[in-house]
Amino acid sequence: MAKVNFKRIETDNDLDDIEVQDGNFIVTGNGKVYIDYGSRRLAVGGSPDLEMSDTSTNSIQNKIVKRYIDNIKNKTDKNFNFSTEEQEIGTWIDGKTLYRKVCHGTGWDNTLIAKINNLSQIVSMKGVIKSIYNQWWNIPNYFAELNYCTSIKCDKDEVRLITGAFFNENSEYFITIEYTKINDEEVTT
Repeated sequence: MAKVNFKRIETDNDLDDIEVQDGNFIVTGNGKVYIDYGSRRLAVGGSPDLEMSDTSTNSIQNKIVKRYIDNIKNKTDKNFNFSTEEQEIGTWIDGKTLYRKVCHGTGWDNTLIAKINNLSQIVSMKGVIKSIYNQWWNIPNYFAELNYCTSIKCDKDEVRLITGAFFNENSEYFITIEYTKINDEEVTT
């Protein structure tokens, strides 16, 4: 097991006194938590105080901290990286590999934004689009006036943008799609 460097300091002001070192797990006196991953210091929500003591000297405490750090690393490495290329980002509830792709372009009603080969299950589709009035709107967006409605639909392996009249062929969009594929094996229980 990798060694975890557990440190407790009085305030955030003392952070500058601690060199960034991969594996540092720092808790401040005011309850903030930081993890050093590679050459970066990441602020983390929540407090581990309910799970461990000040010293983190025994193996159970080290396992808790290591699991916490591994979770942060996975989120940092996979869940917060976005690309226009298909990426593996994790595992879906059926055991299949979960993929993500960001689509960027211009278009409006019924514009084809992506074709996903071997698509099995859409997990999430969301994004933003700029209206003809230079306003950014969430996708999906259901507004009482249909001119502002925006949505995304998937039919077989084609993902399409659906919009109202306040969008046109020059409306810029960013859409993130998360999905599984048919050729990945499901894990049965």
